[in-house]
Amino acid sequence: TYCYAPYQVLKRAKIPGPKPTCLIGNAREIVNMGVLKFTDEMLTKYGSHFGFYMGCQPFVVISDLDILKQILISKFEKFTDRMPLVGLMVISPIAHKGLLFNKGDSWRWSRRIITPTFSMLKLKVMVPTMQDVVDHMMHRFTASCDSGIAVDVCSWYGDYTMEILLSSALGTSQDSMGDHDSLVTAVANAFVAQREGKMFNAFILRVLCSNFPWVVPILRFFGQQSSYGLSWRYMEATAKKLVSERRSRGLQGGKRKDLLQLILAAREDETEFDRIPHTYNRNITKGLYDREIVAHITHFLLAGYESTSSCLAYSSYLLATNPDKQDILYQEIENFYHENPSATVYDACQGVQYLDMVLKESMRMYPPVPRTTRVASETVVINGVTIPKGTA
Repeated sequence: TYCYAPYQVLKRAKIPGPKPTCLIGNAREIVNMGVLKFTDEMLTKYGSHFGFYMGCQPFVVISDLDILKQILISKFEKFTDRMPLVGLMVISPIAHKGLLFNKGDSWRWSRRIITPTFSMLKLKVMVPTMQDVVDHMMHRFTASCDSGIAVDVCSWYGDYTMEILLSSALGTSQDSMGDHDSLVTAVANAFVAQREGKMFNAFILRVLCSNFPWVVPILRFFGQQSSYGLSWRYMEATAKKLVSERRSRGLQGGKRKDLLQLILAAREDETEFDRIPHTYNRNITKGLYDREIVAHITHFLLAGYESTSSCLAYSSYLLATNPDKQDILYQEIENFYHENPSATVYDACQGVQYLDMVLKESMRMYPPVPRTTRVASETVVINGVTIPKGTA
């Protein structure tokens, strides 16, 4: 069963790709070559799409923009679920309840509740909190320039990003930018450690979990004791504590305007949720469970930390190596504030078009998230390509 039947899925769908090995699929090639090199070589060999296996789980890689547009927009209702990260599966029993990896009706319910929280009007109330962190960061850069000491801006951007995420999401007052021994910085480093140098372990977990799902509870017992597991549990415990403290103070008494406050307020907003069709049986009338709020907050930190700091670091690198473009951007910002002396940072981000162009070009050249996954909830045919049900 493990050596034949699972590996006929892509063959029956006529998806080209490398021949899999029993039990491990194509994990050996991916480990030896690396994910990006493996993907590039297979796309060169097979064209705009190909299939492979991790364990017995089939995957289809697609680079055709027309097909991707249909998957992510016109046929999105058939591709709402993401393939869960095995690292999260084995370290936390509630990590999958966050918006990134929630599934089906539960995901739809959460998305309807969370989406209004990210409206431009509500995000603008968090700008003063973000501005405080930006000012602190600028003081550090100024002091470094005055002293003439070289610094690792990538590390600084990581600290800055984590601090602004924690401030805007959880309303914490811990300062990870100045104290590299703080628990906040340790959590930030855990994300980097989970990404770097542990690809082989991740593939082993994927192979085990795809072939033997019953091992997940066993792996979770050991995963929760790992450094990554302990860091994740710390974040969940911090979020739980903050949720409890906010609720004990009462929503009307909360002075902070952060993501946690907005989500908690949205949960109690009768008019907001009376408009949501209650097609999903949750045994409650509206809002989110606390464990779901905790999962959403930790996923917000997970998704925002590396992507934002990477974008800032590469943008700074490109500007430093292209001083003519740096001069244009500087002049554009100067002109904007000269014409709009009372403008906020939010106004500048919206009004300086060249800044938007620089950031987008940076992410095009060095994408923080070079790929994304979706799982087909049913077999779908798009532009002649058959994507079998359950394929990621």
